[in-house]
Amino acid sequence: MYRIRHLNRALLVCIIVNIVDAQETTVVNSTFAAKNVNEKQNTPAVKQKYRVDNDYIGIKAHNSIDFLPNRTICGLLSDEDRIFGGENAALDEFPWLARIKYLLNNGKEVYACAGSLITNNYVLTAAHCAVNLTIKEVRLGDWNTDTQPDCQGRVCNDPEVDVLITQVYIYPEYSKSDTFKGDIALLQLQKPVQFSDFIRPICLPTTEEIIKQDNSSESVFWTAGWGKTEYERKSNIKQKLALNAVPIDYCRKRQAIITDESANYVICAGGEAGKDTCVGDSGGSLAKQITANRSTNWFLIGVTSYGYKHCGSEGRPGLYARITPLMDWILHTIQL
Repeated sequence: MYRIRHLNRALLVCIIVNIVDAQETTVVNSTFAAKNVNEKQNTPAVKQKYRVDNDYIGIKAHNSIDFLPNRTICGLLSDEDRIFGGENAALDEFPWLARIKYLLNNGKEVYACAGSLITNNYVLTAAHCAVNLTIKEVRLGDWNTDTQPDCQGRVCNDPEVDVLITQVYIYPEYSKSDTFKGDIALLQLQKPVQFSDFIRPICLPTTEEIIKQDNSSESVFWTAGWGKTEYERKSNIKQKLALNAVPIDYCRKRQAIITDESANYVICAGGEAGKDTCVGDSGGSLAKQITANRSTNWFLIGVTSYGYKHCGSEGRPGLYARITPLMDWILHTIQL
């Protein structure tokens, strides 16, 4: 059975370079590259330090909620959504998942991190997947990285869509000294994408009812990606995996790097032997099916951020950037 694993941020640049056996350890700018933006006038700082019980207060005041797709469009379930385990995803599962292409300073291009489509012109990923790296474009609608079109049985998907990135917004309070205080970034697409059965955004937590369900101890999350498997190679077919929530107090005992200040920005999940996210999955989605107002949708709850160096280790849960306390900044940024 496949196990998906995730990336230690400090190793990201080295891993990207090793993919192509290059010697360079940095990435240079290009006319096709995104500009990393961290100025306050472009990325407003979050003024309020949200707690779980008042996250909704800041979110509901934003007119930019109207920029987000409604629940008749985002996070729709597919027929295969309830299959459990680390295995191949169906063609139309996790249609929000994007592969991120980087430009190296030797001119080569490689895919490394992942991201989640949240509107027709924004992809959400991890900050550590964007800082000091040159992002060229994202690929949407992929399933098997070795074939085109992708077919599962007699059903084939539409061709993948590649879209250039024009701007990168880094969460302003993110820093290498406290990785877990907002490890997210927004990638602005050069042009809006058309939604289909294979390219579709995931919903974001914007209502009080949804926010209250974002991180309970009984939560079951799902993640997906093309990261390393137990055979120490990347999967060419999109994989999916269910992960159980881990209480933050237990998680902090296992991952002492979580500080008092960053604890509210972190979701812990996994820790079962052989089930984890790993190299190549960084920036991808930690998603949860939530039912509200008689509708069940997929919601983006976290972003793959950090994990123990030996992926899939017993008792070592993965760490994910929690979306809810960062929604204020996300909503500010998508209306710029």
